[in-house]
Amino acid sequence: MKKYLKQGDTWTPELTITEIDEDGVETAYDCIGCIAKMWIKAQLRETAPELFELDVNWTDQAGGIGYFSFTHAMSVTLLGRYWYEVILYEELGLDIVKTLIQNRLIIGTTLEADL
Repeated sequence: MKKYLKQGDTWTPELTITEIDEDGVETAYDCIGCIAKMWIKAQLRETAPELFELDVNWTDQAGGIGYFSFTHAMSVTLLGRYWYEVILYEELGLDIVKTLIQNRLIIGTTLEADL
């Protein structure tokens, strides 16, 4: 889902990683031994340089639950359309386990009236 922010907004997207077995039962994905990163990019291409790289803050790593922190200092420097991508990696070797999210991040301005 696209995310809309205003310059200077903070954003703390939560991450819950699950998997569905062959019977359609959804269970928590054990992320012990994994790291997750969020990349903010101007273009989605794999080789596109990132503007920001955010590390996951696990709240329950064995249950696949965590969050990212996109701060005021980060968002105030951006204006326009970007991409965000979340990838789960093996901690050792940094092999990609799976791409979790790829979507748009749109950052606009806030108009203020002179009083």
